[in-house]
Amino acid sequence: MKKLFKLTLILGIILSFIAMPFISSAASVNSTNSNNMSKMIKEINFETDQKQFSKYLNLAKVGMLDKSIDLKTTISNLDFEASKLTEYEGFMLLTIPFKEDSHFNVLSNITIAFKNDKVVNYSEQQLTKSENNTFWINQFIDGKQARNEDLAIDYVSNEETKTAIKEIQQLSTQRGLNMSCFAAVVGASGGVIGVILKLCGAPCSLAPPICAGCLAGIVVVGGGGIIGAVVTCWK
Repeated sequence: MKKLFKLTLILGIILSFIAMPFISSAASVNSTNSNNMSKMIKEINFETDQKQFSKYLNLAKVGMLDKSIDLKTTISNLDFEASKLTEYEGFMLLTIPFKEDSHFNVLSNITIAFKNDKVVNYSEQQLTKSENNTFWINQFIDGKQARNEDLAIDYVSNEETKTAIKEIQQLSTQRGLNMSCFAAVVGASGGVIGVILKLCGAPCSLAPPICAGCLAGIVVVGGGGIIGAVVTCWK
């Protein structure tokens, strides 16, 4: 039961980053929005030519140093060696996770969208532990704060997060998932589902590149094996 509870929390955090693309704050969740989200994830190329990786990583570092990328954390908190490059409709998306030895949760990251080697959008997701021992999100889009609030989901450590992600990956290979995947697989309640449909709402109410960046960022940081679980939830 304890393991299922932790899986519920971690799947909730992961899906909270990705479950509301194309949804403004005034919009309601419906099957069309879910289909749009699923379609975008499926169109993100997670198998990019990694020969381009160094070029975009250097462009990101230059942008951070000359302040054209208004980083809210310190550069020393970023794990550049663990960065990943993906692609969506001609936009190159570079995801840089936070270091595990920082005080941020392992799912924290900054994702930068490039077009013709120029930065077009970027978002920074900081997940920390609140005073209430819950997940706190501090999110910035193009250097401007988009969210700073308690997710009301019990906090779990980085080690527990990584362990739960592996278990979610195993679950996704053991059975097909559908729209009620988190309820069916890990026993998530309706209240939890309501909480987790959040984090990509702000990026996805803006331009497609930054929405795709938000989606790619959390999927990449969560581990490549989580892609199947996330996509099949909305088939």
